[in-house]
Formats: sequence, C-alpha cells, structure tokens
Amino acid sequence: MTAALVEGPPEETGHRLAATILNTWEQAATAGTPETLFNLLLQDSATQQTFANYVENQIMASIKEQVGTDLDLAIELMLSAILGVLLSRYVVKLEPLASMSREDLIAVLGTVIQRLLGQLETVG
Repeated sequence: MTAALVEGPPEETGHRLAATILNTWEQAATAGTPETLFNLLLQDSATQQTFANYVENQIMASIKEQVGTDLDLAIELMLSAILGVLLSRYVVKLEPLASMSREDLIAVLGTVIQRLLGQLETVG
C-alpha cells in the first residue's frame, strides 16, 4: 500500500490507492475474507484492536508520510469512506456499487480519496 501512496504523481495518489485497495480486497474476497473480517470487527474486541493497530501503524503512517500531515481525524475520515465503500459493495451488496465495474469504482473512489487528500493538505 505504501507504494501506491508514494510512487507516481501526487495528483494520481487517490486512484493508485483505490486500485491497490480493490486489488487487495478482491483477492481476499475469493476466500470469503471480507465478510469474515467485518463480522469479526463487529463481534471481537481482539480483532478490533489488531485491525485498529494495523490501520494506525501501516495505513495512516503511510498516508502521513505522503501528505506530510498529522491530521489524524481527517485521515480517519478518508479511511472511513474507503471502508464504507468496501462494506457497501462486497458485504451488503448495495447498488449501484455492487454491480459497478472495477474500473468505474476505481475512478469514483479514487476521486473521493484524491479530494480528501487535497483537503488534508489545506486544513490546519
């Protein structure tokens, strides 16, 4: 995930991150991992803590490195948008997200991420 954030033009970071997330998620989806993960996050405090540590130490740290900010709340809002899309598409299967082509979803999610990253750079 770090490579998606730091390699390439900054104005394309959102789309690279969206593609990386969807690639990772769809590989996991073949084994039922997304549903299992969300179920465990809802029910198991140890899984919640492990996931929170991963998000904080890996994902948030990479984003902070890329955008040069310590705006934890803004970064968490961006991650919440990403998790919301994943939950809506792969677990709840809400339309139109569930049937949207991968390329269209990357375009839409990438734009949302890019806008939030841009706001991270201007807030504060």
